[in-house]
Amino acid sequence: MSEIQSKSQLIDYFSKGIKKEDKLLIGVEHETWITSAYLAPAALCGVFVGHQISKKINEMLFKVFILIILIITGCMMLINL
Repeated sequence: MSEIQSKSQLIDYFSKGIKKEDKLLIGVEHETWITSAYLAPAALCGVFVGHQISKKINEMLFKVFILIILIITGCMMLINL
């Protein structure tokens, strides 16, 4: 598509949408299900490893470790906006 130069072109661009009408789905699209299927084993592995680590180290140390991971993850999400 060429460069948008007016308000009407911008409105037209968004009203047409990105996907073709025959590709629109209501709810969760198949790409999301495929990505979820790929990531589910990693998530389950992370839960298992976290549970095993939490048994072996001090509770306060574990909480600090998880807090640091969450802060880093949140910062990365803000950077990638």
